Order: sequence, then C-alpha cells, then structure tokens
Amino acid sequence: MKEGSENRDNRYSPEAYLALACEQSAVVSEVIGKYGHLSLAEYLERICPSFREPLQDRRDLLGVVKDYASDVLGEAAGVMVAQELAQCPVVMTANHHGVDFFAQSVQGTLLFSLAKRNGKNQGRIVPVFACGAVPLDTLTYPLGLLLYHGNTEHLDRIPRKLPVFPNRLRRTMVSVANSLDDRMVEKAQKQLELMVRNQEVAPRLAGALKEIFGEDYRSEEVLDLPSYTRQSVLLNDRIWKRLFAEPAAAPQVIYLELEEIVTLLLDRDLRNPESLARLTLFEPDLREKVLAELDGVRGCWNRHRLSELLETESEGGRKGTSPNASGTAFFWGVNPEGRRVPFGLYPSGKGEGVLRGVDDRAQPWEIPYTPQSLLDALKENRLLPSLFTCFLVVCFARGLTCLGGYYQNDYLPTMQKGLVKALRKTGGYDSMADSVEGVESCIYLSGMQTVMVRIEEGALVPAGPVEIIAGGGLTAEDIDKILSLTVREAHLASLFETIPDILPSAVNGRPWKRELAAGCDRLLGEKVVVK
Repeated sequence: MKEGSENRDNRYSPEAYLALACEQSAVVSEVIGKYGHLSLAEYLERICPSFREPLQDRRDLLGVVKDYASDVLGEAAGVMVAQELAQCPVVMTANHHGVDFFAQSVQGTLLFSLAKRNGKNQGRIVPVFACGAVPLDTLTYPLGLLLYHGNTEHLDRIPRKLPVFPNRLRRTMVSVANSLDDRMVEKAQKQLELMVRNQEVAPRLAGALKEIFGEDYRSEEVLDLPSYTRQSVLLNDRIWKRLFAEPAAAPQVIYLELEEIVTLLLDRDLRNPESLARLTLFEPDLREKVLAELDGVRGCWNRHRLSELLETESEGGRKGTSPNASGTAFFWGVNPEGRRVPFGLYPSGKGEGVLRGVDDRAQPWEIPYTPQSLLDALKENRLLPSLFTCFLVVCFARGLTCLGGYYQNDYLPTMQKGLVKALRKTGGYDSMADSVEGVESCIYLSGMQTVMVRIEEGALVPAGPVEIIAGGGLTAEDIDKILSLTVREAHLASLFETIPDILPSAVNGRPWKRELAAGCDRLLGEKVVVK
C-alpha cells in the first residue's frame, strides 16, 4: 500500500511535471539535457554571445534608445543604456511590457542581471525590450499585480490577481493603453485591504504594497506620464530597486517597449531603399518568398486562416475570432478599443497592396500597403509592428542579441532560417543572407526561477517581486545561493508557471499546484532562496 502510494505521488512530482515539459518543449528538453547539471554561475558564463559586425549600423538604434530612456528616466539613464548597448549589444526580449509582477519574467531578468555582473563587461545597466502588443490580461497580467503568498486553502488560485485597470479594458493592448490614474490606484488599495481581511493574501505583504502604491504608483512623476507604457518604464525601475536589500548597489534595469523602439526605427528604415526592412516588406519577389517561408510559423502568420477570416466575415457568419489562431502579416491593426486586428496582405485594384483584416467584433479593417501609409498608421497608433517585424529590425538588421525563453528560442531561429532561405532564393542578396545568418538567435534564459516563498510548512511557491520585497530583499548571500543552484533545479522551481503555459491539459482537474508546492519543498527547500 505504501509503495503504491509512493508511485502515485511520483507520477505528480516536480520531476514528473518537468518530464512533461521536456516532452512538450524541445527547447526545455535540450537545455536540461545539455546544461541541467551545471550551476547557474557556470551556465551564465557559457551563454555570453560573440559579437559580429551587424548588417546595418546600430547608431540609430542607440539614439532611439537613449532618447526613449531619457524621456522617462532622465538623461543619465539614457546615456548609460546607450553606452551599455554599444559595448554589449544584448537585451532581454522574453518579457511582456507593463508593470512586471510575473515571477518567471522578473526572475529571468534577475538572471540576466547576474550574467552581466559576472561577464566581461561588468554591466551596471540591464536593458529589457518588452513586448507591448499583448492584452492587459495576458498571462503576465499587466492589468494589475500578481501576489503569490496567498491562503493555502485556495492554493489553486495562486497567484492572486489584484487589478489596477478596470476589467472592461482587459483586452486592450499594453502598447496603446491610456495612463493609469490616482483613482484606479486608490481602488486597488481598497481591494487589497479587503483581500488581506479575507485572508486571500498574506498580511506580511501589506507593508510592501503600501509603499509600492503610496510612493511609486501614486507619485506625481508616474501619474503625469502620458501612457501606461511610459509609466511602466518608470514603475519597473522603481520596483526593481526595492528587490535588493541594498538598492544603491543594484544594477539598473531599464524596461523599454519593443514596439515603440521598432516604430521609431521603421521611420528611418522604410525611407531607406537599402534597409533590410524596406527590402523585405516591399521588394515583391523577396516579400512573397518571406511570406511563403514563414507561413504557419509561431510569431508570424497563417495565410490560410487569415483568408478564412475574411471569407467567413463576408458571408456574415462570424462573431469574431482570436488573433492568436492566425497571426498577422508584418503588422497588427489596432481598433478603437485598443484591441489587435490580424492582417493579411492582399493585392489592391491600384496595383499596390492592402492590409486587410477583421477584428474580434467582426468589424473589417483595411490599410493601404505603402511605406507612407504604414508610417502614418504607426504614428497614429492604428498599426503596431508584429513580432517578426520587430526582430527583423532590431535583431536581424542591427545584430542585437535577444535573450528569450522556451517560445522565443523555438520561433526566433525559425524566423531567421526562413528569412535567410528567402534571401538566397530571391537572388542578389547572398551577402545580406550571410549577415542575417550570423546573428545569434538562440540564447535561453527565461523559464528558470531561484527565489520562492514558503506559504505554509511543506509548501513552496514562486516568489514575485512583492514577496521578495516583503522578505527584506535580496542580499549578497542570496545571490551566491542563486548562482549555486543548478539549471535543472531552477526549472523545477519555475514549473508553477511553465506547465500551465506550455501544457495546460496536463493539469486540468488536478490539485497540481498543491502537489508542486509540496514537491518543491521536499526537493528545493534547502537549495533555493526562500523569502
């Protein structure tokens, strides 16, 4: 009986869930197979990329980043991030934009900061280019805060969500969301008080949250900024510093929105007939080969599904669709509610192309496909660059090394191979293909965690930034402990968020969070940092 019970427990142990993750994700499987035994200190040393001369000069990128960071964080920060990228052209691109309380992305950024600390560059600036073309209620929850230390009687509901934006805006994209205001923050504070009284979150978090709300969210400096994406830059900077027991000694993390950077660079690239973006998007033969090579690739487009959406809409038989099923060709449309519209690229009667799509409320949208019409629509927030277009501009054209997680390390190399193949098939672009092919596109860093919180005896869950701050912040001893953890152990600690992301069917109908919390305590209780 005892042996049978142990076997049943083993089927749902952290090791068993990690095996499921490896079955589902070739990237996780390869990382665990090659590097699982290494300490994080050893792994971080091995992932330092070698830098090559980019296809296009990076000086315009450095100027855009400098001005962007200076506008929000001050000129000194702008100068430093530009200098950092000039010396070490590496950024984290695994994160969603918004104020980041998602344990997996915050702790991935922490590992990036430690890689820079231990690397040759000894960087004091940690640049993050975060994706803003996501809804406010995506997994990372830019709509509000995620709190991990909750009531164990409802462990299946951890992390608890504390909204700041009203729920009616949940499908609005971060990139186009209006600023949060003082009334929203006050409402969130009252909701927090109720959650503490109802024991939905631990009282120990209340003090840290009171400071975050009162000193950060409600500061005039934050509330005066013109958009949520700008507010997120400043709030992430402030909250990051609170993660450390000695904030003055911490590196500065600078979250910038990827789409805003790319939009500013496209204003140059689409006016330059020799740029990679102009050629890819407007040289007809090359463009058609790119569309064909990347058809059906994650982060790109599915032309059959995009056409089906238009056909069904024209028949009056649809009520809307999810853009996740179809992707989009080069750009997302933005409807008046700030929701994204998937576009296909089609010929028009004038001999030019047209971006045509249907939003999730069955409304048709159309934008002429010319360089100037695209630039106008980008400036007016009627378009956003797609994930492929973002990487085309910053990674493949300007050689920026983009660190990612299990999804990016699958789709980014695939995008690269498809683009290189299209360039070579078109003819006349061999040197350009060589340059794109030489860009490092497969460095894995997100998907690992090293800091957890014990919500009761025998139960460990990931620690988000609020839990780390409430626990006194990270000390030098904590950093040493983090670096001694193995890559495999860091993946075990992150399963709380990895499994529902890549394999939700594995946990349907099971008390899987309770099983993981207990298993992580047994396996990792003496190894991870516990706050």
